[in-house]
Amino acid sequence: MAKTGYPEAKNPLILRFHRLMDAFAKSDDERNFYLDKIEGFILFVDLDKSQEELDFLEKEFLQSGERYLLIPKMTFYESKKFMEGFVNEKIYDIDTKEKLLEIIQSKEAR
Repeated sequence: MAKTGYPEAKNPLILRFHRLMDAFAKSDDERNFYLDKIEGFILFVDLDKSQEELDFLEKEFLQSGERYLLIPKMTFYESKKFMEGFVNEKIYDIDTKEKLLEIIQSKEAR
């Protein structure tokens, strides 16, 4: 055990890449995902929870913050470009393509 009270990270850390990709894609203003650098787990944090629950989580992160790593979020621009690229590469029907690109341009397209 390390000085911190939890086990030391295994080297290499075993991750399930598809879960990491899902966490990256699903992160938004209401959800955060954290990677547990010791055990390789991905923690989901619902920011719509009560303030009491979020305060408890903040306390945990302050006590062992070096254990957790925030998984970055795609920016609005990145999400939009990703969707546009998919439509341009995979949709062949012109009417469907135009409609989807119009929807992507709207607010809250994600």
